Amino acid sequence: MSYIRLISLVIGIMIGLNLNAQKPSKLDGLWSLVTSKIIYTHPDTLRKTIPYLKQIELLADKEQNDQSWALSQIYLSYCYLMNEESEGLGRHNRKLGKRIYKLELEDGILDIIVPAHHFLNGKYFYDKGLYEQAHLYYQKTIDDLIRLVGVDENGTIKYMSLDDVFIMNAQDLFNDVALTYYKFGDFDKALDFYDIAVRLADKDKKARKLNNKGLSYLELGRMSEGISCILEAERINPISDSEYDRQTLSLIYKNQSYYYHLRGMTDSATYFILKALDVETKDEFKVKIMQQQLRILGQNTESAVAEQVFGELSSLTQKQMGYYHPDMSRNFMLLGNWYMSRNEWELADTQFGNGIRILAGKEKGACDCAEIDGTTISDKRMALEIIHKKAYVLSQVNRGEEAMKCFVLLDEVISALRKKYIINDESKYFLAEITKGMYADAISNAIRMGDVERAYSFSNASRSMVLMQQVQNKYAVNSTAIPKDVLAVGEQYLVSLSELEKQMENARLKKIEKTTKELDDAILTQSRLYEKWMQQLEKDYPLYYNMKYHSMDLSVAEINSRLRKEEATIFEYFSLEDRMYVFILDGRDLEVHETRIDSSFHSDVNQVHAAISQYDMTKETYHAFIESSYRLYQQLLAPFIKEDGVRNIVIIPDEELYRIPFEVLLRKKPNSRTMADVNYGQLDYAVWHLDFSYNYSTNLLQFTHDETCPPSFLGLAPTFTNRDIEPLKDNHLEVQAISELYDGARTFLSEEATTLALKQHLGASNILHLSTHAIFDDANPLDSRIELADTSLYIYEILALDHQLDLAIMSACQTASGKRRKGEGVVGLTRAFIQSGCPSVIASLWDVPDKQAMRIQQEFHQLLVQDGLRKNQALSSAKRSYLERTFTHRTHPFFWAYFVQIGDTSPICKGTLPWKTILYGSLVLILGITIGSFFKKLKKD
Repeated sequence: MSYIRLISLVIGIMIGLNLNAQKPSKLDGLWSLVTSKIIYTHPDTLRKTIPYLKQIELLADKEQNDQSWALSQIYLSYCYLMNEESEGLGRHNRKLGKRIYKLELEDGILDIIVPAHHFLNGKYFYDKGLYEQAHLYYQKTIDDLIRLVGVDENGTIKYMSLDDVFIMNAQDLFNDVALTYYKFGDFDKALDFYDIAVRLADKDKKARKLNNKGLSYLELGRMSEGISCILEAERINPISDSEYDRQTLSLIYKNQSYYYHLRGMTDSATYFILKALDVETKDEFKVKIMQQQLRILGQNTESAVAEQVFGELSSLTQKQMGYYHPDMSRNFMLLGNWYMSRNEWELADTQFGNGIRILAGKEKGACDCAEIDGTTISDKRMALEIIHKKAYVLSQVNRGEEAMKCFVLLDEVISALRKKYIINDESKYFLAEITKGMYADAISNAIRMGDVERAYSFSNASRSMVLMQQVQNKYAVNSTAIPKDVLAVGEQYLVSLSELEKQMENARLKKIEKTTKELDDAILTQSRLYEKWMQQLEKDYPLYYNMKYHSMDLSVAEINSRLRKEEATIFEYFSLEDRMYVFILDGRDLEVHETRIDSSFHSDVNQVHAAISQYDMTKETYHAFIESSYRLYQQLLAPFIKEDGVRNIVIIPDEELYRIPFEVLLRKKPNSRTMADVNYGQLDYAVWHLDFSYNYSTNLLQFTHDETCPPSFLGLAPTFTNRDIEPLKDNHLEVQAISELYDGARTFLSEEATTLALKQHLGASNILHLSTHAIFDDANPLDSRIELADTSLYIYEILALDHQLDLAIMSACQTASGKRRKGEGVVGLTRAFIQSGCPSVIASLWDVPDKQAMRIQQEFHQLLVQDGLRKNQALSSAKRSYLERTFTHRTHPFFWAYFVQIGDTSPICKGTLPWKTILYGSLVLILGITIGSFFKKLKKD
């Protein structure tokens, strides 16, 4: 909707309401004069309107005409906005804000003024570089509009009705919301809002919105999609001499330059930035363009040239935005980058310090990271880069203590972004990916300083924090008295949102444009409704809020205390391309070891995975497996295993180490005489000596139970008579046999193994055993699922399950598989159960052979429930038992190594036996007593 229509609409409403009685008044005359001028949105014309609006303000205030007074404030703010007079905009926003809910306004006028006021507040704060405050007001505007226009039967905002209720520009609102998400680094969420902005945009404004969308794609590393959007924006941008079109073209050239810069094509990047500078005449946009120009200056550029560009850029920025605007901080960061590329460390440090000081709102002077609060720093996404650069430079010049302070500040900012500002999970995974290298530098600096505990805390902070946040939220929900009907609303939002996102990904894969547009609308609406519900939950239940956001990081002393109790040792790996840090906690001490790795290490991991995940008895594969598996044992375990140490080993893997079970690594190679035969049963696997469990993070150790008491078993083994799914041969036999070990077990076999049966009985069970098919969809992870007799249980439905599970066993193919995310581990079905609040999962790394899986699972449950072993000990013992009783080619790891135990290792209640065992034991005892009494009597006689 154009601003001309904006004015016409409001004036029409005012006339219709007959704001000033029957006879013409001075107010009427002033409004007529304003109307004749304000329809021309040129800044000079609007500037001339300001005196008349001020007269209306004074007169309306004097006559207590609240509606005229409120509208005068909206129009004054609008005029200042169009004239880029930030202080005037802010002044009138504040003036209206103090009185808006005290005014006597009719509903029609109030519905116009409130969202317009929120939007203009957002504009003011965004221009000031206060993106968090801007985002808050933009979200309020969207909430206002959802309330006014409602949602349709598909749960989607009635977008085409926005123009009827919003006197500002709806396309600008969604574009500006996207810009704030972009500033937080939530690029995926920004794309959702840019999609709406592009669709709502007037023909002459669509190009700029599309160009913004392309930039978000570039930031996510989706280069082809990014440049496609940018080139399309160039194609549709109107060819004219208008200032707006020239500015749009210059921004398009700037983004093309950035694209080529990211690809390392400096000549092309320089060509487009010069084109952008040639087109642009407005200072505000020149700032963005010259920042890109400074970014692409190479280390061979003369100092005078770089400093001249920086000087001009800083002068423009300060004049246009003020010294403490984040863009001034960006200028210092870019100059610091240039000095750093030339190894001019001290000069680089000074520039980075200046940039951090501006973001923190500190006065001029030296920058001390220890004096800055990471939660209040502005433009946190940019702060990541500049703080990291300063910390890195300080570590390079052996100022380790100062570097440590900066790395601690960096950790605070990352934590704030994860918890409060980045909403979309995909963007959280992206944040984990880009910050892993930052944490690597922090670990390296801490080790050089001899601070092993600090190094470990950085390693812990880098891994699986998205999962940790999700688990902590579930824990907070379960630990506070939130009514179930309240939680059900949020769970329904979450399931609906996940279902829509799954449909969206499938539509994108099939390139169904119309469907993706409809789904875009629905996703945006549902996500905002869910966010608003979550905000209300945090407000209404302060205990929940405190538990959700309270830091639950375990100290080294707390971890070691738990390990002593469990007689366990943790091996935590932090992997990079060229090196690996190994942290070892054994209940007493913390050690860290750095080991260099190269392409041969990555090759060995791939070779072991390939050899064991499929059945191959060739000599070539056998010998390759032995060599690779032995080398990995020597690198990953041998230097750190103590002969007198405990058997109970917790592995926290990283990167590709998630692909292999450590049980198959070889302590020794067979001698040359026996190497001639392909005999997997003779090999000295680590599982013969150690009991392994796995976890995503040591912080998850706190979400455990001492024992599962009493065991309550629920088993499902479906058939698929009415579904086009391959039947399983022995799954019902597996569940039946296992259920006999448990007293009061609930089992659902064949067609009875439905989703309804699962959900109805899950709340009364703490051990779940699923023997069925599972599918992980790498292209669309939300389409991953477990198959039941009637339908599929999708990954997002697992997240919403209401349960009290202590252990979930997925006896199905590749249930431990998933999409590996840097810093986060494997995202798949296993993680979904842990995220849903189940502390322990047993899952498979590759396709499960039915008969062998049944043998191992029966043995596992027997050791678990009858012998009272810990979960990892029971599984490792079951694997050893299998190998001891098997003397054929079935000793190949393909047949026994697939199951891994992830999470809490606590045992089932010792002494809790099924009713049959109790009955038989009682009979034997009675019989023994009877026989004993009989012989005693005989002896007496």
